Amino acid sequence: MFRLPLFLVALGLGAQLGAVEAASGGWKLPPLEGSLEGDFSGALLPGMPALHWSVTPQVPRPRERTIGFSADGSGARLRGEATLDPHGDGVWRLTESPFDLAVWWPVLAAKYFPAQAAWSVAGTAQFTGEGTIRGGEFAGRLEIELRDGAVADAAKTWSVAGVTLRGRLGQLPAIAFEEPLRAQFREALVAGVALRDGVAEFSVAPDGVVRVASAEWGVMGGRIVLAPFAVGGASREVRTTLEFLAVDLRGLGKFLPSALSDARGLVSGRMEVGWDLDRGLTHLSGALRPGGEKSASIKLTPSPGFLTERLPVNMRERINLLPEWAGPIRKLFAPANPAYPILRSIEMGESALDVASFEFALNTEGDARGRTAHVVTVTRPTTRGTAVDVVRFEFSVTGPLADLVRLLAEGRVNLHLR
Repeated sequence: MFRLPLFLVALGLGAQLGAVEAASGGWKLPPLEGSLEGDFSGALLPGMPALHWSVTPQVPRPRERTIGFSADGSGARLRGEATLDPHGDGVWRLTESPFDLAVWWPVLAAKYFPAQAAWSVAGTAQFTGEGTIRGGEFAGRLEIELRDGAVADAAKTWSVAGVTLRGRLGQLPAIAFEEPLRAQFREALVAGVALRDGVAEFSVAPDGVVRVASAEWGVMGGRIVLAPFAVGGASREVRTTLEFLAVDLRGLGKFLPSALSDARGLVSGRMEVGWDLDRGLTHLSGALRPGGEKSASIKLTPSPGFLTERLPVNMRERINLLPEWAGPIRKLFAPANPAYPILRSIEMGESALDVASFEFALNTEGDARGRTAHVVTVTRPTTRGTAVDVVRFEFSVTGPLADLVRLLAEGRVNLHLR
């Protein structure tokens, strides 16, 4: 069995045979027929699976040589050929090259992407293409296709499945795409939120900068659209805008603080977002407002006193206009507080609140007051004409953003009564 050096010689034979034609007009080296084959492992990449290769040079015409090549191994299959003249000029074709990423990703990542080596990656990558050989220089294009792709980080905090990708490298040997690559995914899970039917178009520059021209996906019955952005090279942070289109609040059920028992309706709006490739989410700010035919609403978990006990003592069930020392006569000047019944109904979860807006501000470094999260929800009772016009919830968190789930316990409630 021939070993790797002969394999490499054979593959380069077409480019080198006859690079300078002999004075007689024949081939520089004698034409060969038959086949060469062998095995190699670990020669190109440490830990790579063993591949069995073969090279078949032929001379179908006196001044033409065709060199077929192939390689087979665990998770890989390669087929192609080159047709050359006596000068070594001609054309090349790569007709088949499926690679099983579950087999090859650990090998490639260890060499080129060590920070992502622990990721779980699956799918089939295929490269096909054609081009020319002139004076020993290769040129041409490659079609790239990924099918049934799946990827997840080592901690399983996010995952993407059903990935397809198509693109064309059109200026070989330079790594430059003729047009943006188009990627799609069937399903993704990020921070416990299910995303579906995503699509993105992006390009990769020779300096490693990724420019996303468009991206959107389905979430909670609606869509989220990303504004264009670039990342990579010297930059490790993504800054972009998320546009929410008719997202259903019912999908947020498992993320609601314990004081909220229900949320429903559609909301739309914009969020400015920052994401660091190493640290994750860095900031998020913006507002969401009702965005459908039906109003968005929330309902509190029954909590006696949650709202009513925040009223001044002398303004709860009755509004005491006279001080306590007035004695019995004080009751004559203590009309019922018209706001109390509706506030009691709201805090007991009997009446819903229509949402006017959600305003978010999250920042891992904290704002001027040290808050890493600040959320304001403006609501109105669904029953109009009551003594309560607006109920405004304001929540603040200081410390890690993970404490966001405890917003209600650490927040305060401001009531604006009419």
